[in-house]
Amino acid sequence: VEMEAVRGGASSSESHAQFESWFVQYNPTGTGALQLRTDLPHTGRGLAAVRDVKRGDLVLEVTTDVILCVDNPRVNSALRDALKASDFDPFPAFALTVMYEFSNPTSFWRPYFDVLPKQLTLPSFWTPDELAIIKPTAAYDDIEGLNQGFQEIYESSVVPFSNAYSSLFAGGVPSYNLFRWVVALVWSRAYNFKAQGFFAFVPFADMLNHKSPPVSEGGEASGGVPTPSEEEALGYSTEFRSLVSASAEHDHGHHHDHDEAEEDFCSCCDHDHRSAPGLLLYKWNNDTHSVRYYANQSYHKDEEVFNSYGTDLCTEFLMHYGFVAGNSLILAIPLDLPEALEAEPKDIQGNKKMLFQTLNINFVFFEYHKGSIPPSLMAALRIYKMTFADLNSIEDPSQFTETYIINQVNERKALNAGVDVCNKLLAKFGEEPKLPDNATPNARVAVDYWKLERSMVAALKEQFALALQQ
Repeated sequence: VEMEAVRGGASSSESHAQFESWFVQYNPTGTGALQLRTDLPHTGRGLAAVRDVKRGDLVLEVTTDVILCVDNPRVNSALRDALKASDFDPFPAFALTVMYEFSNPTSFWRPYFDVLPKQLTLPSFWTPDELAIIKPTAAYDDIEGLNQGFQEIYESSVVPFSNAYSSLFAGGVPSYNLFRWVVALVWSRAYNFKAQGFFAFVPFADMLNHKSPPVSEGGEASGGVPTPSEEEALGYSTEFRSLVSASAEHDHGHHHDHDEAEEDFCSCCDHDHRSAPGLLLYKWNNDTHSVRYYANQSYHKDEEVFNSYGTDLCTEFLMHYGFVAGNSLILAIPLDLPEALEAEPKDIQGNKKMLFQTLNINFVFFEYHKGSIPPSLMAALRIYKMTFADLNSIEDPSQFTETYIINQVNERKALNAGVDVCNKLLAKFGEEPKLPDNATPNARVAVDYWKLERSMVAALKEQFALALQQ
């Protein structure tokens, strides 16, 4: 199955009408308080309110009748049995399911597939010239690694499975281009219901466009737990109140507290069971076997309703969605520790291994808040400035703690290391790229990202310099 079979421009108005009709027919609760629009002022296609909506209103419910997941009974039973027999992880199992259904002309989800984008703007699909623009950034190596990961999963999972169950793939082994397209769609649109252990496409709901939640002066997304008087006056449901509380907890600095299972390729999906506070809240409801969406702010009739894809690394916004989120103020700062350690005598190798096994610091997260340098970054910079004699003196990995690092290298030395790291990064950027008038949209996104990351490194350097003066 070649990608040429699915290439094309934007979906026609007829396709959108057929999709909405299909969704209303098979989703018992219809489109709720929302409608699909293709004429929205700033985003083109998205969902808008059909009536005035108050905070706490249930605006949409999508049931398992239309949700595409491996265990949906509408998926070919032979395929489901083959996937279980192959003991795949949830992500490749879901990707194979989507490829099978997409390649099936009579698939139940055909109206949904017909309105999905066929040409994607994710960096994995950029040309070499477009990618070259962001070569000085932290995103470049990540994108190269992703492309390699795509190829490895295709060769280790898709090809053997398609050959073993050739009766399910009448058109032969699905092409790598189709696999890449499906993986990119899963990455940018799928929901990862971790507690239930499955990935899913949630038709109609995944037409919600991203908008970053409002941010307070303290740097946190606004929208707190309703007070008792609010609950009484506005009649908030118990489910909505629990969602607000859970989202507030989830948003307080825990974006990167991944467990081991989340560190693999499966962690690519954008939607957790909660969205960021301030826009829309949703979760899987075990009683109704559906996903329920609540407004976390008021909307006027005909106003576009947004979702927030979170406040993640600006690098991940680029890789997952192909756009630059201007107020995603989190950046990965590479410290080049492996490179520094490789330059030392061979007897340092055991300590290098211990270093990464104990703290697993290949890079650190820098979350930009005015006047604040995160402790995790300071600890990493102390490691960066430790002498190799200090490393050699460590015999027990349990001794290698943040307290040990703080005792070994003082704060001023770490701040100087921070300035040094930022200077090296800024030198890599060089002059701002110049684009011709006829530059591609991807090239313009690449330059926007280049500017954002460079400005964040410059802001971090300024913080280190100010801290040194104090």
